[in-house]
Amino acid sequence: MDNSKKLRWWGWGTLDKTYPLDNRPAFWPFVRQELGLTGQESCPVPDVASIVLRPPRLTLGDLATLEQIVGVEGVSTEHEARLTHALGKSYRDLVRLRLGQVPHPPDAVVWPQEEAQVA
Repeated sequence: MDNSKKLRWWGWGTLDKTYPLDNRPAFWPFVRQELGLTGQESCPVPDVASIVLRPPRLTLGDLATLEQIVGVEGVSTEHEARLTHALGKSYRDLVRLRLGQVPHPPDAVVWPQEEAQVA
């Protein structure tokens, strides 16, 4: 998958775009106030492999069924795909991701190509 379509697991948007905050000086004070942060917290982007996810619970039969419906390329149990879709993209969820707090990751990520594959 090229970077124009690959989502950041740790933030907003796709890998090919940046969202500089240099021209938004009120952003961090607002976030600190809304989340009750002191400003001493650090939340760097960890290595994707350092975040532990429970293993997928799907059987090989379950995966085969999904692959029959959406194709092999339409199903993933890869760590990064599961992590990318484990939580929402609210600021609070992104902080949880960066802290490795992912209690209920999906067992697989499925990308249907047409409505009939969902029905």
